[in-house]
Amino acid sequence: MSRLEGRRILERLLGEAGRLLVEEARRRAPVRTGRLRRSIIARLQGGRVLVGPTVPYAAYVEFGVRPHLVEAKAARALHFTVGGEEVFARRVHHPGFPGKRFMAEAGRQAIPKLRRLMARILEEAVRG
Repeated sequence: MSRLEGRRILERLLGEAGRLLVEEARRRAPVRTGRLRRSIIARLQGGRVLVGPTVPYAAYVEFGVRPHLVEAKAARALHFTVGGEEVFARRVHHPGFPGKRFMAEAGRQAIPKLRRLMARILEEAVRG
């Protein structure tokens, strides 16, 4: 097998693995607006495939947030709705929330499929 053939096989393997991982992650992503789910992509970079969401808040959803104080900075008060009622406050205590770990779970669940994918692609490469 030439170096070029080996590179093509690796790129095919990484491309298919990326698609598989994106599918697993999108299936497990929590959905409110769908933006997080749609942002999950795969890209090839330096002989590896990187899979993950691109929205800025993704890490908070994956890993969670500790309880913390939220204070108005750009305005005199925070403005939000609770139970249909408008609320204004200078500061609020955010209770935090646990992470959903949807990306970690997608990776764990994909392992057997990735092994089968690798075996199939390598077998096809050997057989020609």
